[in-house]
Amino acid sequence: MNIAFRGLVLLILALAGQACYAQAKESGWYLGVGVGGSRTSYSNVDFTLTPPVAGTTESQNTNRTGAKFFAGYDFTKNWGIEGGFASLGTPEYKYGGTVNGQDRFKATSWNLAGKGTLPLGDKFNIFGKLGVSSNRASSSTATTGGLVQNVSATKTRTDTLAGVGGTYHINSNISVRLEYESYGKFGNAVNHVVATPGETGRATIGLWSVGMVYKF
Repeated sequence: MNIAFRGLVLLILALAGQACYAQAKESGWYLGVGVGGSRTSYSNVDFTLTPPVAGTTESQNTNRTGAKFFAGYDFTKNWGIEGGFASLGTPEYKYGGTVNGQDRFKATSWNLAGKGTLPLGDKFNIFGKLGVSSNRASSSTATTGGLVQNVSATKTRTDTLAGVGGTYHINSNISVRLEYESYGKFGNAVNHVVATPGETGRATIGLWSVGMVYKF
């Protein structure tokens, strides 16, 4: 995430030195793509071994590469609507020692949001988004040792999408965007007392991204 941020800052500084600039269009359709780093916050109560198994350690790989595409329409320079799809990678919750293995938590999201934009001169703007996300979690657990488990489950749930970012306009059609989005919760709770099919465990995921936007 820090590498992506520094790269965008350098790109903006380089573009700011260009003499030729055309003002961005205030309304119309646009398409965009982005790539960056996703971070997962697990609900540990769903993934921690219950009851505990002696000699077992637990760890998390929560940072993954994410990618997205999106499309939107600006009604004015201040208000618009945007929808998109994000693939947020496959973080892992790992077990080592007596119980050895991992839970792979693949996450994707479809979303739709209203967008408010504040221009900061002709070249820059900042924006915020608020809407709804349809979050799909596919959990695949494989462990051996104190217990043997090979279980897969999928859960789709709806939650709130919130985002904030900034845009630099290269010309009237092309822009560079830096953005953070919180997609809300993924998955469902695990019942450690009674095994129930379809349990994925819960997590909350956000994405830092840098991307390009083309406005028609």
